[in-house]
Amino acid sequence: ALAGVKMNDATHLSQALNRAMERFHLLNKGTRRAILVLDAIDLLSEDKTNIDLWLPNVFPSTIRVMVSCCNGPFADHLKTRRWSTIRVPTLSGEARAAIAATYLA
Repeated sequence: ALAGVKMNDATHLSQALNRAMERFHLLNKGTRRAILVLDAIDLLSEDKTNIDLWLPNVFPSTIRVMVSCCNGPFADHLKTRRWSTIRVPTLSGEARAAIAATYLA
């Protein structure tokens, strides 16, 4: 979580996310990678949070992004970004670790 950021305030969330990514990149001089996990974004209120306002289309080369959501409006909208997608059934912990290692390495 981004400390002090209201999750339904798209402007502040966007600014905090961009600052955090920039800070990570600068502190590590581009030599380390990070994984940004946005779990269950479909639980955000669509009428209060427009993901286009706070979730970038492009991330720094040192940042990998994993977004999870159920089928529905958020999933449909994310498909328009043409990001790689994986349809995931309920998985064991071992299976989840293998997928993360394969696609986020």
